[in-house]
Amino acid sequence: MASRLLLITFLLLPAVMAADKWTRYESEHFELLTDGGKGRAIEVLEQFERVRWFFGTTMKIGDPPRKPRIVVFGSEKAYKVYAPRETSAAFYAGLPFRDYIAIGPVGEGQARRTAVHEYIHLLVKNSEMKLPLWMNEGLAELYSTIDEYGGKIRVGNPIDHHLFQLNNDWLDLKRIVAAGHESAEYNKKEHVGLFYSTSWALMHMLQLEDDMRPKFNTFNQLIQAGTEVPDAFEKAYGMTVDQVESHLKAYVRGNSVRIAIFNLKFDKSKLKLGGTPANPLDYEMALADLSMATRDCAAATAKANAVEAQFPEAPEPHVTKGYCFWGYGDQDRAKAGAEFAAAARKRTPVPEVYKAALGLMPAEARRQEAPGILEAALQLTPDSHELRISLAGEFLMQKEYDKSYLELKKLKSIKPAEVDQYFPIYIQAAWWSKRFPEAKNAAEQYVRVAKTPEAIERAARLQRLAEMQEPQQARERTMAYLPAPPPDPAGNLPPRQEPEILGTKVRGKFVEFVCAETDLRLVLDVNGTLEAYWLANPEKVHAKTKSGDPVDLNCGKQKGEEMELIYEPGAGPKGTRGQIRIMEWL
Repeated sequence: MASRLLLITFLLLPAVMAADKWTRYESEHFELLTDGGKGRAIEVLEQFERVRWFFGTTMKIGDPPRKPRIVVFGSEKAYKVYAPRETSAAFYAGLPFRDYIAIGPVGEGQARRTAVHEYIHLLVKNSEMKLPLWMNEGLAELYSTIDEYGGKIRVGNPIDHHLFQLNNDWLDLKRIVAAGHESAEYNKKEHVGLFYSTSWALMHMLQLEDDMRPKFNTFNQLIQAGTEVPDAFEKAYGMTVDQVESHLKAYVRGNSVRIAIFNLKFDKSKLKLGGTPANPLDYEMALADLSMATRDCAAATAKANAVEAQFPEAPEPHVTKGYCFWGYGDQDRAKAGAEFAAAARKRTPVPEVYKAALGLMPAEARRQEAPGILEAALQLTPDSHELRISLAGEFLMQKEYDKSYLELKKLKSIKPAEVDQYFPIYIQAAWWSKRFPEAKNAAEQYVRVAKTPEAIERAARLQRLAEMQEPQQARERTMAYLPAPPPDPAGNLPPRQEPEILGTKVRGKFVEFVCAETDLRLVLDVNGTLEAYWLANPEKVHAKTKSGDPVDLNCGKQKGEEMELIYEPGAGPKGTRGQIRIMEWL
């Protein structure tokens, strides 16, 4: 093995375009891309439509604004490039502009169940249910087994490895119901399996067991109202957590597990699932997006650049690169703004990008491009009051008074929260376009509804303006009548997407980099103790230096620089504390 390891070599490499044949399938609620066979693609799509139909029939759900995109890989090698963990059979990636579910080729039954598990999380998110972690994971595990049985829907099939684990080990239920995303129960390798198994068993019992099922709706309503889990158990079931735990042990270790049969029939005859050759734009951008989802923005940007070279008019590469520069990699406002603006000019279907472009663009560029960007955004969301008022304001600042006035006339009503944005623009647009009576009437209305001291003073000045008979009499600049803009235009942006990598944090002095043929380890001096951490796949580790330059490591002894790691305990080979997820030089 070479003695010199460059972790981010792909920054210098051209994107490798997919050479395999990809096919696209689309149903009413999903899009699927695959480089594998037709039979499996159809089976996966049918199962996702079945799950979505079942939830839509039995409870209120909401669909995301764009169809989730399912990527089914035909080879293990291709899938592992994107899989967040070596053992992941499938994974969900919720990006700001689209939801992805990726499925690997091996362990097909487990892969489909894992993928459905992740999709149920998406349904819960769109339903705006507020669930504690154990309920969220338990619900997803319980309903991941949905299938058809005798023309009906069956829920609750036993999951053998959960039952095996619970019959051989146990975690205190109080720890399970109190766990959050940072808890050891959810992160440590020795606990995480028990967390999922217990969460599944508890939801299985609460929803399907004869004594517990009738009271589950009451329990769930209490949870949605913010009641703590122990109190919700007491109020809904008249049981303490310890009593629920005893009941659960008896339920799991009994002779049978309850299965629910719903007298509902999923009519898959209406599904039209014929496949067509996939457009390279679709599958190549899907692979770029999956790279971004796994925090590999260098690879995502390289792939997006290659797609842009093939499809220069497509907005998709700019959307992906914009989010990489804004939130998924190292923040670069200027580059993010340029990419978002390019996506907006090319009419991206992602509404948030237009606002992001305006928030990140330099002032001079914003003055020139704002009207065009806002007009394009309104084609997507024509009912948006915020966008229309903003467009009218831009026209007013550019002395396009008629255009400003006509934009606001398209609004049939305004909300109380919009008063202080709407009236200053409308009064001035009407007055400068010599619609004096309308300006005067609007100013009188504003005086009546203004609430804050600043708004009352502004309304009085605008009323004085409206009472003038000729524009030449005006002495104040237009800006003097407008409410002050927000101090930071990025306040209107989608929030930056911070890495969602969970694990344990350690800080120490980096003293050695051990390079074996198939094993890379960082050795840290932690308070006088030497500890080794496994570097499984350098290209998937989020690495950050003080200078921001790519990480360049030499095997052997190191200088003892201070660094911080986030690692997954127990996930590495013998002799290591765990697998590195994030590494940062301090």
